[in-house]
Amino acid sequence: MSYIRAVVILCLLFVPQLSIAEEMTNEVTQADRIEERFAELSEELNLTEQQKKDVEPILRSHASQMHTLIEPHRGQFDSMTRAEKFDLGKSLRGLRSETQKKLKSHLSDDQLEKWEDLQNKRRDEMRAALKERRK
Repeated sequence: MSYIRAVVILCLLFVPQLSIAEEMTNEVTQADRIEERFAELSEELNLTEQQKKDVEPILRSHASQMHTLIEPHRGQFDSMTRAEKFDLGKSLRGLRSETQKKLKSHLSDDQLEKWEDLQNKRRDEMRAALKERRK
């Protein structure tokens, strides 16, 4: 009987710590993804050091806002109504447009075009992944 009690107490002590550790891991993973994505964009757009300083906060804000818009719907996209999907799409397009306006003063026309191409490619990849999951 005391053995079972000891196991229960240990479980009660360690299970909350595991969930906290998991949350911390998810946060680190999100931060790592943002950092990795910025490094890729810096290379693909061939950003100067000054551009990196100017563009990084814009792109980090963009990523954070995208996450905020998408996260509540993660895993529930198929159950969303057509109106909810439309509203989400409208919000995402608005964010993208706003970010592009901010980037315009820091990037050359070629870099801005390349950024737009990269965004379109990522969007197409996400759509393909969604279609694949629905099969």
